[in-house]
Amino acid sequence: MTNIGGKDLVDMNKKLILGMTWQMMRYNLLAFLKTIGGGREIGEDDMVAWANETAKSVGHSASISSVRDGSISSGVFFFHVLKAIEPDVINWEIVTPGVTDEDKKTNAMYAISVARKIGCLVFLLWEDIVEVKPKMITTFLASLMGRMILGGAVDARKAAEPPTGGVAAMKVSSSAPPKAPAAVGGASSAPILLPGQPSPAAVAKAAQTSKPYGR
Repeated sequence: MTNIGGKDLVDMNKKLILGMTWQMMRYNLLAFLKTIGGGREIGEDDMVAWANETAKSVGHSASISSVRDGSISSGVFFFHVLKAIEPDVINWEIVTPGVTDEDKKTNAMYAISVARKIGCLVFLLWEDIVEVKPKMITTFLASLMGRMILGGAVDARKAAEPPTGGVAAMKVSSSAPPKAPAAVGGASSAPILLPGQPSPAAVAKAAQTSKPYGR
């Protein structure tokens, strides 16, 4: 990160602070996608290609050329991506053709609402979709992509075991969430213990050897 210093923060330089915030958001999202995507670097073009392929999988013929594509403003494209992620989540009676300004606003607001409903971490506002703001569209695609890969909440802290693999992992269906690998011998994977926390085996042994209270 360049062209910003401590004085800019003290002086509350809005433009530079917003730029720094965007860079942190972008880094966090791309690092998250890299983690759950098996270590492969994922860029803007990858997200656009994924979105087009995902929308196509549910019969949507139109595609977007980039996060700057003017057709994004209608909001319709996102509904087909959301449908592929969660087939029954869209109430198509609410969706409009997205021709007038009011229709675009309705679609954008509904798309954001649906994305939040299925567990996506949403940073953008409806205006960002209608005005096709590339940076915010990128964050939205990244969140949808993460939700598709995990098959659940996008928060990485809630993912017990992220799936492995590169592009193939992007096509994991949300109807079949990835399972955490079993430990050797078929037993369930060992729980994560905090520092100083006794293991379940130690707790069970102590319970067997201890005397009941009052005896």
